[in-house]
This record gives sequence, structure tokens and C-alpha cells, in this order.
Amino acid sequence: KATVMSIPRDTMVNVSWDIKRINSVYNYYGGGDRGIQYLYKEIAQLVGFEPDYQVVVEWDAVGQIVDAMGGVWFDVPRNMNYDDPYQDLHIHQEKGYRLLTGDDAMQVLRYRHDNDMRYGYPDGDLGRIKTQQAFLTAMVDQLLQIKNVTKINQFIQVFQNNVETDLSFQNILWFAQQAILGGLSMENVEFVTMPNRTASCWSRTYHNYQSYVVPSADELLELVNTKLSPYTEVFTLSDLDIMSVNSDGSISSSTGHVEDSRAARPPVKPTTPSKPEEETPTVDENGNPIDPDTGLPVTPDGGTTDPGTGGTTDPGSGTTDPGTGTTPDGGTDPGTGGGTTGPDTGEGTTGTGTDGTTDPGTGTSGTPDGGTPDAGGGTTDSGTGDSQTSGTGDGGGDAAAEEAPDDGFIIVS
Repeated sequence: KATVMSIPRDTMVNVSWDIKRINSVYNYYGGGDRGIQYLYKEIAQLVGFEPDYQVVVEWDAVGQIVDAMGGVWFDVPRNMNYDDPYQDLHIHQEKGYRLLTGDDAMQVLRYRHDNDMRYGYPDGDLGRIKTQQAFLTAMVDQLLQIKNVTKINQFIQVFQNNVETDLSFQNILWFAQQAILGGLSMENVEFVTMPNRTASCWSRTYHNYQSYVVPSADELLELVNTKLSPYTEVFTLSDLDIMSVNSDGSISSSTGHVEDSRAARPPVKPTTPSKPEEETPTVDENGNPIDPDTGLPVTPDGGTTDPGTGGTTDPGSGTTDPGTGTTPDGGTDPGTGGGTTGPDTGEGTTGTGTDGTTDPGTGTSGTPDGGTPDAGGGTTDSGTGDSQTSGTGDGGGDAAAEEAPDDGFIIVS
């Protein structure tokens, strides 16, 4: 029996920094083994226990396994068209039931909306999770067919090239034998998404509302106790760390303790705050909004900034151009030089700009209230072009923790 729970990437977790999405945790702590261990901690607070093993899968592995299987029959739920030359990502798929190649499968799994954002999943990332789970169900069903036993060497090669895990070879072999030869059928495989609802929370860093997914406490507790927990002991809500947003805009935890004490109080915000959006773009070092899919700054007329001149992040190299140091209101900070961030290193630096200004040397905005952010774990994601700095401000301001790639986390129990 296998139960697979997807945790949406925007899930709010109990952390000390401003942007509290679960996909900020890994990079906030520098990635690698340290990032994984802190991610374990946050997952454990959601489900009551830490995972025993980790399996980090490169996207290429899915496509290669599909090709090794000879393709996967799948009912593509909608027409999909999206192009992002900066990521060399091109998605063009037609709706309908057909045999998908590895490349087709990759496109279907990564799609969320078209370029103009007017056509796509109505529920955004949650809609994509549903498609991913439906595809994985079809893939596992066909993978378990006895004809695929003869292809085990091909699967092992794909695994070795694209997967990082702390499972031993004996562990992997045992799981494979149990699945393929031990009679695992799709009747005993269940894919679920963490029970959730949407919420908006004020960001003191961006001075707008940020969209989150918060667990539906009673439903998650039931799922943990009946399908996920390896223990006979029954968990209660106080055993889990489930976040919620109160009517006055403050946040609470089912444990009674909130790591970010400022967020536990009603926020101080303008009298007419901006309208909550499904996904609020991040900002570049000049304070310009960044399209979350292209990684390019969005200009006032909806266009994007030339990455060579506007101090934006090159999504291919992960290098931050120090830019001009000009903020949206015209202020400048003379800066101190430097200003590059290596791809995915977790070692990004923060600037010392004053309220509302940008340090052109480091490419990092000062905190809204004049505080200086600490160095944190800021990185530039060379895949998505998102360049955010993590850490909490020594003087009361926050820089946002960088978020990991798009697709959330999975627990298998």
C-alpha cells in the first residue's frame, strides 16, 4: 500500500521570516543536506513525524523513464501552450487521450498557464498538482505491468543519473521488488493533496498581500491519523504545527507559538491595501515586479525589462547585474561595488540601502523601515530567474527568502 501526499509550494509554515511559504525553507538554510534537514523539520510539523528517507528527483528522470517504458497513455486535460526562451521551456500539447513521449510528459507536468495568463488552470498550482497526480497514477499503473520487469536495468540507469537519495541500493531493490513482484496494484496506491484552503497575509517586506495555502486543520489531522502516520498513537492538533490567518490579519499556530512575533500581531499597513492576487510577483533589485515564470521585470505597461540593462537576473547564468541603483521613486544609493550572486549557492549578500533605496553594488533593496537585512541564505535560482534574498532584518525589516522550484513536496507513507 502506498499513500502519496503532495504539499503545495505555497503552504504557510511557522518560520521566523516574512514570506512563510514552505518552498522558501530549503534555500533559506543554504540548500544541500542542511536545507533538507530543515525541510524535514517543517514537514514533521505538518504531519507529526519526519520522513525516513529523501529522494530528490531531477525533472529529466521522469521523461527518461517514460521513454524507457515506451511512452505512457494519458488523457491530457486541456490544450497547453507556453514558451519561455530563457528557460528553454516550450510547451505545446493538445487535449485528449494519447501516447505521450518523455518530452510530452515533461511539458504536461510543468504547464500551469499560457503566456498571457488568461488560459490555464483556474486554481493555479493546485490544478497542476491534480494533473501531475493523475499522470503519475497512469504512469505507475503502466510501470507495474510485468513487461516492464525486463527493463529494470534501463530504469536503474535513469535513477543513477537523475536521483539523489539516502536510500541504500538494498533499500531501493526491496521497494522495487515489493512494488513489481509483490503484487502492488493501483487499488492500493492513493494520491492526495494536503487538505487546504487559500489565505492572504500582509507582507511587511513587499507592502502588499501575499497568497498562501493554509492546511485545513481537522481534515489534515484525519489524514495523518488514518493514512500517513506510522504510529499507533493518535495525534492531536496540538501535536502538529498548523498555521492560520486570523480576521485581524495576524497569524496563529495550532501549537500556540508563532516563530515570527511581528506576524502574530495585526499588521501595520496602508488604509487601502492592494487587492490579494493568486501569485504576487517578486521584485528585482531595483524594486520592479518580476514575472514568476520568465524571471524578467514587468514594466508599468506590462512589458518586460531588457535583462542586459535593467539590473535583472540572467536566468541562464544565475548572475545578478548590479543595475543602475534607481528605485521606482527615483532615489539612488551610491552602493559599494560587487553585486553578483552565484547560481543556487545560498550565499547571496544583502545591501545596506536606506528606506526605499537600492544598493547598486549588491543589487539588494534596503528594508522598508530603514533596517539592514542580515546576509541570510539568499540565492539566485538559475532555472526560474527568481532572485530573492533571505534573512531577517536587524533593524526591523525583512528580506524575503528565496523560493525553490515550482512543484512542492511529496510524502510517501
